[in-house]
Amino acid sequence: LWPFMENLDHVEVPLHSIHYLDWIISILGKPKGVFCKSVGHPLLPKMKDSRSSIIMDYNNVRCCLSLNHTHDTGRQGAKHAHAYARVEGLKGAAYVKLGLLLDYPTGEPEEIEITSDNITWTKVKNMGTWFPDAFLHSMSSLQRFASGEDQLLPHSIENSFITMSVVDACIASSRGSGTIIQS
Repeated sequence: LWPFMENLDHVEVPLHSIHYLDWIISILGKPKGVFCKSVGHPLLPKMKDSRSSIIMDYNNVRCCLSLNHTHDTGRQGAKHAHAYARVEGLKGAAYVKLGLLLDYPTGEPEEIEITSDNITWTKVKNMGTWFPDAFLHSMSSLQRFASGEDQLLPHSIENSFITMSVVDACIASSRGSGTIIQS
């Protein structure tokens, strides 16, 4: 859908996964490090990468991302195609289906379910979709701040620097070849 991406050295992490990384950082803070591998796909020979596996190092917190923009949901893959975020804690969990990513750009309905302690999984009434709704509040607060309506900007530029440092670390990690297996 976006031919300009064919000229970029890195596509998946800085243009797509950045949003997931930023969300995770907003909850868990800056990770100690990252392990990342981004690869291309034979059906997209002009794209440098379109799939990534990322592990964010938070000591005892397991945080991993598996991202793939090359599954074809229009053919045989539709039955097992998925796009979700799952957060598990010691006393509860949440599951968010990112419906827009399934059969993009048409998408499917979004879903949110939560559970805690001895409470069964419960659907949460979903107000809107993650895109563009996830960007509405931060963009509207920036516009109100710029126009002088609000005196405080609730989002700091320092957070952007942290996110970009994690993006850069992912790209550097992906350039490596991992641990070499000796024969």
